[in-house]
Amino acid sequence: MTDNAPTPPSEHSDVQQHVRLDHFLKLLQLVESGGHAKVLIQGGLVKVNGTVCTARKRKVYHNDQIEIDGEQVTVNIE
Repeated sequence: MTDNAPTPPSEHSDVQQHVRLDHFLKLLQLVESGGHAKVLIQGGLVKVNGTVCTARKRKVYHNDQIEIDGEQVTVNIE
């Protein structure tokens, strides 16, 4: 006999939602385009949680602090 019942989620399976840093900057219109985001991020002009981030595909999570051009925003993923 095979059991096709769905497996209940384990207590360690709470996967956090995230968004890529370059997409986040575009969504908030902090950059003009994806190319603009890439230049700023790879140029070391973007900080994530106080640390310079040069990886444009970096995942950012709820409550992360993003700083770009002196403006600071908090990631809010609902």
